[in-house]
Amino acid sequence: MELEQRQFYKQQINKFKELRPLYKKYCEILENILSNLIKGRSSEYIIQSRVKKISSFANKLFDPDKNYINPFQEINDLCGIRIILPNINEIFLRNTKMNFFFYNLYNSHHLFSKKYQTIP
Repeated sequence: MELEQRQFYKQQINKFKELRPLYKKYCEILENILSNLIKGRSSEYIIQSRVKKISSFANKLFDPDKNYINPFQEINDLCGIRIILPNINEIFLRNTKMNFFFYNLYNSHHLFSKKYQTIP
């Protein structure tokens, strides 16, 4: 790996360190929104969230099979929320409010925030 690229990745890691608290706050906000949308539609649910660890972010950057030009646009799992339901049919996949906040990236069980791309 070239020195210039290594320095760029180190800058990106430092940027992620600075932005990580914003991603945590973003997860909290999304958890509240999702919880409010689910209440009354499902008898049971669990919402879990996480923000990528700094070491995991660094490992992705330095992966020899990847060559990130804009890591914050190219890495799509900097934060994530999981909703666990006893029965997917009870809930909101057809709910228009949910579609306002999220889009379906690759199948009906993986929804990504439209706003997610604009944080950094």
